Amino acid sequence: MTARKPLQPMPTFDSSMALTVVVLLTFLFFMGFFVVNIRRFRGGECLGTLLRRRRMERR
Repeated sequence: MTARKPLQPMPTFDSSMALTVVVLLTFLFFMGFFVVNIRRFRGGECLGTLLRRRRMERR
């Protein structure tokens, strides 16, 4: 019967993976920020509102 090995410690910190995660999160944050601002300051109505109005006018 073989003896059980104790749990292996976590591998060392991988800085390249951490940098990748930080870059992706930063990119997603800025994309969300710009999407919200573009929709807010565009001045026009969004497509969903226009489609709802057209449906209501048909009735």
